[in-house]
Amino acid sequence: MALLVILIIFNLVGLLPAAGASGFSILRLTSGARTSGLADAGAALADGDAFSVNPAALLVKGGSSFGLTHSEWIENIRHEYLTAAYRGRDGDVVGLQAQLFHAGGLERRVGPSAEPLGEFGVYEWSVGAAWSRPISARMRLGVGVKLLRQSIFTESASGAAADVGFLYDVSPGLAVGASARNLGGLNELGEESTDLPRQLRLGALARPRPGVMLLADGQWVKGADSSLHLGAEYAWRSNLHLRAGYQTADTRALSMGVGVGLGNWRVDYAVVPFGSGLGEAHRVTLYLSESAGPVQDAIQ
Repeated sequence: MALLVILIIFNLVGLLPAAGASGFSILRLTSGARTSGLADAGAALADGDAFSVNPAALLVKGGSSFGLTHSEWIENIRHEYLTAAYRGRDGDVVGLQAQLFHAGGLERRVGPSAEPLGEFGVYEWSVGAAWSRPISARMRLGVGVKLLRQSIFTESASGAAADVGFLYDVSPGLAVGASARNLGGLNELGEESTDLPRQLRLGALARPRPGVMLLADGQWVKGADSSLHLGAEYAWRSNLHLRAGYQTADTRALSMGVGVGLGNWRVDYAVVPFGSGLGEAHRVTLYLSESAGPVQDAIQ
């Protein structure tokens, strides 16, 4: 069954290696600081904040969860994420998400000039829903849909996209997951439409000993090089988790993070240094779950 789902996902993104860079970059990023600290490795990581990695990994042990993330990205770019998830009686999980990318202070020119004509901003946002369901004691399937909007100066475009994925619990200490994301499109922005970053993720999660979690993801994005993402999380104490990761994507390499549990609350922080003198990005997530403990990592 797991192999069949992987083949279906590959067929859905058969045009993934097509040439030409894609836009709407916010759809390439993970939604929480936890996965950012793990170098965006999370295709097999079950969490109530898993919207932007694998819809099948959307899971809460308690009745519901809520997450709020703020990102101070490079070049005065900011991201805001809001997520909510609810678990039903049969293990089904339904989630809602909203995300916003905004960058302002861009100079407006129509030709070479000493002074700009003014300033403008760029805004990209999406709202959507996801649903995950156990189909056996070891496997979950998930789907998600989202509405998209892009605005640059006086031009705007709208569209929609879908995500699909699976999560498989190989053993108590090993899980694998895969997802195909951003399958959709936008209408024209001015005279040309923006290609969405269609994305394929394959990942594994291992727990070699209590308190230690290792993750590895492979990622393929339309119009970009394939990349490898490696992450590790160590539970130094029951309410303190240390994270680090390494990735080969873009100009990013190392990342670091920490998670602090306060009852049903979890606060995650991540710092992501960029190369080429671009500086570093900072992300903070405030996460509330009805389940006890700061981390959710099980199929059931």
